[in-house]
Amino acid sequence: MKMKEKLIVTESWSTKKKFFVVISFVSLVFLLTWTFYYSIHEYQKQNISNLQDKIYLLNEEISTLNNKLENSNNINNKLEDSIKLINKNFEKFKQAILVDQMENQELKQKIKDLNVTISSLESDIYFFKKVTNAKFDEIYIDNVKLFKTNKKSNYRYSFTIYINKKNVKPTNIGYSLNLKFKDDEKFNIVSSSDLKGNNYKFKKIKFTYFKRETGYINIDSKNSPVEMMIDVKSKKHNFKKTFQWSKLLDKKVMVSK
Repeated sequence: MKMKEKLIVTESWSTKKKFFVVISFVSLVFLLTWTFYYSIHEYQKQNISNLQDKIYLLNEEISTLNNKLENSNNINNKLEDSIKLINKNFEKFKQAILVDQMENQELKQKIKDLNVTISSLESDIYFFKKVTNAKFDEIYIDNVKLFKTNKKSNYRYSFTIYINKKNVKPTNIGYSLNLKFKDDEKFNIVSSSDLKGNNYKFKKIKFTYFKRETGYINIDSKNSPVEMMIDVKSKKHNFKKTFQWSKLLDKKVMVSK
């Protein structure tokens, strides 16, 4: 009987021990699980907090960049407006310059025309003084000019011939142009290219008191003449006048033929 009681007590204790072990294991597992979950939760919570801080900082940076971009756009708009204003003012300035240039050109042309008029008047005054002071019934040559034309070796000449006389009967004369080159000992007569076929050495003209004579000559030589002589002949007159070629030729002006 006692053996049975002892066996029952032993079994009862063994069962309690097993139950305690199971309870302890379950408690340990629960504690470990809770500890792991808590650690994970805290870790995630910390990560979430860090991420929120980073998101906040990023939003701040984005806001700052947006402000900078807006300021930059404002500056660009102001620059564009300034450029438009500068271009507008520049166009006005260009127009003003063009107007000034046109006015200056007009003024220059008016001054040039006035100078030509003054020169012509001075020439007329000089001419009439010459005529007035000239000896009676003598031929004079004045205002001799030479211009190179746009044709090779071709020149245009002009001069004024006048005579002081009382009657109004026309005077008939002939004249020739004579050139002397560096190595020439004498003048060589040249034909005026406006004569018929260059066959006539003397060009015949008729005038009452004065005449402005113009013509063209060709020079075959490669060298320029040294002197030019105008030879005038008529029934009553035989007149020659010599000029230096370099002083007669206006190198700044070229005329068309």
